[in-house]
Amino acid sequence: MDNKTTLPVWGPYSKKYMGISRIIGDIDNENCKTSANAVRFDFTVHPTIWNSSTPVPNVTVPSAYHLWKCSTDYSFYSYRYELMWKDMVYADVSFSKINDEAYLARVEFVNNTDLSQNTVLNLFSSLEFPDSKEYYINPSNDKKYNLIKANEYKEYSYNTVRPWENETPD
Repeated sequence: MDNKTTLPVWGPYSKKYMGISRIIGDIDNENCKTSANAVRFDFTVHPTIWNSSTPVPNVTVPSAYHLWKCSTDYSFYSYRYELMWKDMVYADVSFSKINDEAYLARVEFVNNTDLSQNTVLNLFSSLEFPDSKEYYINPSNDKKYNLIKANEYKEYSYNTVRPWENETPD
């Protein structure tokens, strides 16, 4: 089964922050794993109130955002980011499909307080490369192998010696 027909290449796929992601490259659905040449572009929208401790919309821990609406084909989805408790100040963030290669990000700040609020819109983007491949030693051949764990080294040195390498503070 082709994974691209079941899930679109654009969607809320980030494993870090809420936003929109684009899968770049081939996706291999064998054993439900992505192939090594698939890269994910993440675009994160982080509305906040100036000089506040509003957390980034993290998908792994509660962080004051709530999924709001979503179409079945992900051509539109939105979330509400609560900036002040009980919807006193919030931002509605939505993503709408323009075409196969472009989405529109829209943010609407709503202030239900009697005071003016200084809001800030932070936009972040990143490329997330797949995890490194795992390599296995085939013990069936006659070569001898010695496994040394990363923290069990006897000596640590840089390839290029730095000027302060052998100096100690006074």
